[in-house]
Amino acid sequence: MIRARFAAALVLVLCGTGSAHAASHAKRATGKAIPLQSSRAQVDGIVSSVVDDLWAQNDEYWHHGDYPRIIALDRVIVGADPHFLECYATGGWLMESMGALGDAEAFYQMGVRTNPDQSYAYFNLGEFYFNTLKDYKAAALVLRAGVRHKGYDINDWKTLAHAYERAGDIDNSVKTWKTIKAHWPNGVAVDHNLTRIVQIQKSGAGAAGRVSLPGPPPLP
Repeated sequence: MIRARFAAALVLVLCGTGSAHAASHAKRATGKAIPLQSSRAQVDGIVSSVVDDLWAQNDEYWHHGDYPRIIALDRVIVGADPHFLECYATGGWLMESMGALGDAEAFYQMGVRTNPDQSYAYFNLGEFYFNTLKDYKAAALVLRAGVRHKGYDINDWKTLAHAYERAGDIDNSVKTWKTIKAHWPNGVAVDHNLTRIVQIQKSGAGAAGRVSLPGPPPLP
């Protein structure tokens, strides 16, 4: 049933909604007649229903530890719904865990390309650079871009601050922690980290390895 509905949706999208040609192909795919007046909204409804079914199937595979199938379904899901952000997170993480780092990076990057206004997409890629590749400069640049967009929270900013520090940009790490303190004054470990990084800045520790990256953006 999932395959039939998905096939119908794809046929209508690719052949053009409302055409006799599309309706004919959709009927062959499903065995049912599709009204000629099928609209984009109807197609979106079919695709959304199929995506929900596939996501539920993913959950079953997860409990069985069938990670290759989860990755395969995540690719299918984001092909149908490029804005399903959780799929980029789960699929990329599983690719990482299986050692396919190049595939994981490409998958996270695709999430950013298809969702350029969503901070969560940048966070997934930034964490990959930070935790997995230990490329702190790349992490800082990606996370800096991400906190400009909707959906960010204190964790996006904390990770950015740590990325600046690990990359050797102590000054911008201080600026970031000060921004965090101003907007989340009671955030967990904010005072501790701000005090710590200011002490590093004043001491000049590691000065020889310091770099200067683009600074954190202002928060409204």
